[in-house]
Amino acid sequence: MRVALVRGSLCSKDAYKEIFGVSMPPLGLASLAGAITPYGHKAILVDALAQGLGTQEVAEIIKSWGAQVVAVTMNASPYYEFAADLAKKVKAKNKDTVFVAGGHHATFVYSQVLRNGFDYVVLGEGEETFAELIQTLEQEGRVSEVRGLAFMKDGKPVKTDARPLMQNLDLLSLPAFEMFEREKCRADIFGLGSHLVTLETSRGCPYNCEFCS
Repeated sequence: MRVALVRGSLCSKDAYKEIFGVSMPPLGLASLAGAITPYGHKAILVDALAQGLGTQEVAEIIKSWGAQVVAVTMNASPYYEFAADLAKKVKAKNKDTVFVAGGHHATFVYSQVLRNGFDYVVLGEGEETFAELIQTLEQEGRVSEVRGLAFMKDGKPVKTDARPLMQNLDLLSLPAFEMFEREKCRADIFGLGSHLVTLETSRGCPYNCEFCS
């Protein structure tokens, strides 16, 4: 399948980029690409934040590339507005395009996301669930058997069985680092012209903050 992986723009200026000159690469989306490409699926990365793109421009990229699935990360609530508008624009032209959401916001308020243009929400860690979902969609299988997923059924949001947390990150495919545009991954705070790349070595948080947990 042809999958477009999208990071949207924020509803306001990105503080890291504007103040510190830092534009973090979307490691989560690169990890999703790394999880699905071994199965023969094609993926592109559309980084609206780094490229300064609006929803209409991203919708045109998705259409021209012929994406069958669009996966949008909502690792923070400000990304939701962009994602919902993008889904509306794309589905107005091609209602068969499958929209998948993931990230913190989508996981916590999946019912809101599903009622606004998204077909599926990947809950929690995404690599295994997303890869299995793409495989299931391609083979026209039963998405209800994919663990760690939320979708609408009979007009109501439902969740499948929870997927266990990853115990060994070494079992995952490497993120598709080649999808990053080096010049867009800026780190001017370390010196003009500096670039960066991120790498994940562990997951989880030792704290138990009320606002997060």
